Amino acid sequence: MGDLIEVRLSVWEDAADDEVLRKLAGYLRDDLRESVAGETARANDPDGATAPAGTRGMDLETVGTVLVTIQSSVEVLTAIVAATQGWLRRSPTPSRRVRVKVGDREIELDAATPAQQQQLVDLFVAGPAADGNREQA
Repeated sequence: MGDLIEVRLSVWEDAADDEVLRKLAGYLRDDLRESVAGETARANDPDGATAPAGTRGMDLETVGTVLVTIQSSVEVLTAIVAATQGWLRRSPTPSRRVRVKVGDREIELDAATPAQQQQLVDLFVAGPAADGNREQA
């Protein structure tokens, strides 16, 4: 089996407070559980969320975050991104977006056209392998 990687999905919506972001992250998490094989876990449980010691509260990005641990696989990462895109397309709010982060690479999915999003997703999921191929060319 391959290495495990963590995928961080941060939901954002203009003018949303932390409660709305918690709910949105929960909806996305549930959608990923239904759509993608693998285990998902929300980083911030709305029923028991507490701020880290020594801080006053959690930042909005942490509140709206879903963490997914998967086998390091282009196919599984592609499935997660596709499920996230589907979730965004079903959204009635055009200002909603999701930042997908794997290691030091990240992509923000929003209201771009499907063709524009697909070009970005193809480059993102190819990741370091694509960078290595460009250097060899």
